[in-house]
Amino acid sequence: KKIFNEFYHEAIQNKSMPIILIFPNRSDIRLYNSLKKKRYAPLLSYFKSAGYKYIDLMDTLGGKEVEDLFQESHYQPAGNKLVAKHISHYLSNISNHSN
Repeated sequence: KKIFNEFYHEAIQNKSMPIILIFPNRSDIRLYNSLKKKRYAPLLSYFKSAGYKYIDLMDTLGGKEVEDLFQESHYQPAGNKLVAKHISHYLSNISNHSN
């Protein structure tokens, strides 16, 4: 939590808009797909209680086949495309609400 707090407050001091990105790994996605649980749920709860902006990429990657998303330990192009689309949509929504 300390690292996230420092990042968030330093970004604000530098007049930037901090957004925390959560990139689930293979085991995170498998757990979510089988039990609908996120092992990092306590961290998300903390972000919510602190009012931090964050993007949980499980929202777009959950339910997909792990083999379709990963090549070794990295996302494949298809996974990267889903990630980019989700982040772009999130940022577009933020900019539409701030205008």
